[in-house]
Amino acid sequence: MKSKSARIIFGLGAFVVVSVFILNTLAMRFYWYWAFPWFDIMMHGLGGIFLGIMAGWMLSIKQKTNWIHYIFFGIIMAFVVGFGWELLEGGLDMINGSHLQPDRLDTITDLLSDSIGGIVGGLFAWKINYFYGRK
Repeated sequence: MKSKSARIIFGLGAFVVVSVFILNTLAMRFYWYWAFPWFDIMMHGLGGIFLGIMAGWMLSIKQKTNWIHYIFFGIIMAFVVGFGWELLEGGLDMINGSHLQPDRLDTITDLLSDSIGGIVGGLFAWKINYFYGRK
């Protein structure tokens, strides 16, 4: 990694993804996804934040400082990965008869949460790069 800001952004991304992993493990063990309807939305938002941060990390390596780049790539990365995840859930529903996608509203809400998280993560990365990336 070239800069201090890239290292900080990467560290923040690592913290977020480890937090998501721990929360997901606990949620599966204690049935939080079923007990708390908002928990899935929060997890998609956190996943989007992680992806937005990682998109920002890639931009910080190239020393891009325009906040529009960070938002754009954050939202695109979060939406594309979120869309892939929704396809996976739909496929599992068809194959296993599970109910990972109870209705279209759930899919739309998940993709919206992913996208908003991508914006937030991209902005976090931009702010870090803005303050620590200046020479």
